[in-house]
Amino acid sequence: NWQQRPTTGPLTSGRRNFGMAYDAVRQRVTLFGGENNSSPGPVDTEEWDGTAWAQASPVTSPTARYGVSMAFDDQRQRLVLFGGNTNGDQTWTRGQLGTVATATPFGNGCGNPPLALATAAGQRPVIGQNGGATLAGVPTTVAAVAIGWSRSQYGPFALPVTLGGIGMQGCDLLQSTDVFGLPAVATGPGSAEFTTALPNVLGLVGTRVYLQGYAFAPGANALSVIVSNGVEWFIGDL
Repeated sequence: NWQQRPTTGPLTSGRRNFGMAYDAVRQRVTLFGGENNSSPGPVDTEEWDGTAWAQASPVTSPTARYGVSMAFDDQRQRLVLFGGNTNGDQTWTRGQLGTVATATPFGNGCGNPPLALATAAGQRPVIGQNGGATLAGVPTTVAAVAIGWSRSQYGPFALPVTLGGIGMQGCDLLQSTDVFGLPAVATGPGSAEFTTALPNVLGLVGTRVYLQGYAFAPGANALSVIVSNGVEWFIGDL
């Protein structure tokens, strides 16, 4: 059944031909523009949380217009506005954080040649996309990647931790290894690639995680395992 809701907050005057859509990230119904008895009409962005309207204060916004179309893009998790009576060919988005994803190597690998981890071309850690890394200097077809939430602490130990005590002479643990055993697929002699799908969740933007590869290497040391340098992923939405 329909139920009339009390209108409180700054949106107290009626309007028509506005754009409105539900923003699933902010969990608000968002309204922009439209026309009323004033000219050129309202240019505000309003949000309704199910109880009251509140005026948002975006740094930038479209100019005043009415007759606009607005929808929520679930794949990119942002509002999209198009058209209107002025500048009718414009497309605007709201919700993009504008954080650039980066992948930065750190530390050193071990082995002869050293196992090397690098960012796969076109696979930076962007939400809603695949993040990837390549391994070079892989002596066999058995290789994997570990991901840690820290590069400074592993349990009670400060990182890096030397692995000579477990038979991996000259090798260091560079991250906290919270997720272990992620397979790296052989792509050719001495090379492998690791790929993972990053959830399309804006809350992940700004998170740092740390990757390190390892591979079976008969005769390289007492444990027959070598590890790579680390790669720091800074997760972004661009």
